[in-house]
Amino acid sequence: MKMNSFKIITPILIFGFLAGACDIFTEPGKDNQYTEDRVFHDPAFAEGILVNGYLALPRSYNPDEETATDDAVSNDNSSRFRRMATGEWSAKYNPFDIWAGTYDDIANLNYFLSVVESVEWSWQSTIRNELFIKKHKGEALALRGYLYYRLLVRYGGIGTDNNLLGIPLVTTPISIHDNWKLPRSTYQECVDQINADYDAAIALLPHKW
Repeated sequence: MKMNSFKIITPILIFGFLAGACDIFTEPGKDNQYTEDRVFHDPAFAEGILVNGYLALPRSYNPDEETATDDAVSNDNSSRFRRMATGEWSAKYNPFDIWAGTYDDIANLNYFLSVVESVEWSWQSTIRNELFIKKHKGEALALRGYLYYRLLVRYGGIGTDNNLLGIPLVTTPISIHDNWKLPRSTYQECVDQINADYDAAIALLPHKW
């Protein structure tokens, strides 16, 4: 009887162990998405949102850009500026297109500006915490002003009514439930916003590091 019981119980135990082990492989794991709570309590993680905005700054010089002016002529058939000059410049091929990427960067900066004062930058000193807030906020505003300047240079211009056109201005985070079809602001409103961001940045950042 004991041997028969052993033969019956052993497969049940093995099946139960395997069934439990299968859960490890079949249950979906965490999706590696962090909650806003980490932004508030992990200053290095929060600063990464700001640092990402620096990737939009020019990091190298491309001699090919000289061919977009009267200073040089390219004999390279694959040159983006030569292709533009020979009739390929269109909505589908635009080497100057920075619209989507730049608004992504602005969205990140707007979010950072909305949480920068709530992040625990320094738990050791309230004075140091305030200094971090001023520094990071100033950098974010300066970067946003620069990004709007880049957009205005490329997408502003004279409209069909002979008035100067601006670009859509977004200065607060936009959720998926908000209206994304924003109208163009006037050219002057864009200039005023860029100057306001720079002035606010100058007031927050030190003259010397």
